[in-house]
Amino acid sequence: MRTKLFALIILAAILLRSCAPATPVVTQETIRETVVVKETQMVEVEKEVLVTPTPGPNPMALIDGVEEGAEITIWTFWLSPTFDEYIQNAIAGFQEAYPGVTVNWEDHQATFRDDLNAAFAAGNAPDVINLSISEGWVTQYASEGNLLALDDLAPQAAVDTYFPNLWDQQVVDGKHYQFPYYQGIQVNLVNKQIFEEAGLTVEDFPETIDGLPALCQTIHDETGKL
Repeated sequence: MRTKLFALIILAAILLRSCAPATPVVTQETIRETVVVKETQMVEVEKEVLVTPTPGPNPMALIDGVEEGAEITIWTFWLSPTFDEYIQNAIAGFQEAYPGVTVNWEDHQATFRDDLNAAFAAGNAPDVINLSISEGWVTQYASEGNLLALDDLAPQAAVDTYFPNLWDQQVVDGKHYQFPYYQGIQVNLVNKQIFEEAGLTVEDFPETIDGLPALCQTIHDETGKL
């Protein structure tokens, strides 16, 4: 390619010399105005850019076919400002996995229930809602047909990130309606010295709350301690 190009340049130079007046200065200026070599170098640079590999999909993206320019709105319940950094980092990670998707976050506090009820009534409820389980909100809204069941929509890879009992903690009529957001774990601390004085071992600690009264009574009877 370079040999043919060089030959064309030589041929063009010969033709230019044959057509131009016999003045060295004019011939020299014509050669300087010939930019074929420079254009060829630019084309080569552009080809190098075109063959650069295109990055693959983000490994955190679990859903295919998300439409370009999509928007999603999320309401949280009294999480700001304590959890601002956490929420913002979660949004940034989501947008990195799904480029071009806009996330609108609103934190509702004292008026959360009223705002949400009004949004459901008006037909413009948010796409994602941070609901309290203890208040029974998920059960209520799911029973009223205001929430979308996740069983046929949530990718199995997302479901598998949760412990089974955690994923099943909010089931209404056999369907799942909530991604677990946070959960507390009850921890029991055992004073082994008192257990030994009462003739007990750690294995004697009951597995259910119903067994605690008898355990406490045994410790009190054997050691006099509460």
